[in-house]
Amino acid sequence: MLIHDDKAPLVREAFEVFSTGAFPIEDVRKASWKNGLRLQRSQFGQMFRNPVYAGKLYVPETTNEEGCLVKGVHEAIVSEELFLKVQRILNKRTETNSCLRTREKLRDELPLRGHLTCPECGKTWTGSISSGKGGKYPYYHCERSCKVRVNAGVANERFLEFLGTLQPPQEIIDLQMAMMEVLFKAKEGDRDQQVHKLRLEIERHKQNLLKLDQQRFLTGEMDADSYKRLKTHTTEQIDRLTIQINDLEVTDTAFERYARYGMSLLKDLTWYFQEAEPQARRKLLGLIFPAKLVFRDGNYRTSVLNPALALILQKTRTW
Repeated sequence: MLIHDDKAPLVREAFEVFSTGAFPIEDVRKASWKNGLRLQRSQFGQMFRNPVYAGKLYVPETTNEEGCLVKGVHEAIVSEELFLKVQRILNKRTETNSCLRTREKLRDELPLRGHLTCPECGKTWTGSISSGKGGKYPYYHCERSCKVRVNAGVANERFLEFLGTLQPPQEIIDLQMAMMEVLFKAKEGDRDQQVHKLRLEIERHKQNLLKLDQQRFLTGEMDADSYKRLKTHTTEQIDRLTIQINDLEVTDTAFERYARYGMSLLKDLTWYFQEAEPQARRKLLGLIFPAKLVFRDGNYRTSVLNPALALILQKTRTW
């Protein structure tokens, strides 16, 4: 599936955000949907796997040759390096998710299972579905003989209210973004200078290629083997320098996308948690709460909050 030209920047942004490795694919899809890239779940996953966006086409195998990727005549939307980085992340997550599914079946009704501590005995709460009159009911309860248990529906609803208290106001988000940009630019202030030097070096190698062509074809001063060897070496140097430039430019762009997306997530933390898949919820809980939560008398408390989030919120106490 090809995206129209006006959607190309959104496709590129989706690749860049996902390539940071910090966000589940479904969260990236929903953020992209808000921005105007309206693809269903299966379409979005296929987009990340489609080499067409990197300027490549797949040639099917024949009786004489194996199938392979070839460079297309169309313009690439993402660089080959970015595309390959996304493929590595996708492959790694596929393996990880496969292992997780064999160990534990995640349920939408019990998103907090394994993240709660019993207020009576201190053991980790688990969760299960009980059958009763009128249907099935999810509960969180202790793994031991402790009889404490709570209705999962009530606990989940109160958790969303608690999560809402961790969403920083817009002015704090704007201030943090401004501070992060200043710090990043201070560290990477010489990036443009580095890119300029690399481009000059590429131009020097291109001039060397022209000289090689002149020595080989115009003056006849160079034999075929020497020409081929030197041209291959020079071309490899140009490719290496081009990759370095791409890495420098993508790093800058990826940071901006990452920071903007991360702050957007904090602003709508409750919405993202509700819309996320079970595995993504699990990861989000682990990132926000390094220690387990305690649910007592209808309220949540925790002794530890993610240091970065605590700094943004200026939270110095437990809940």
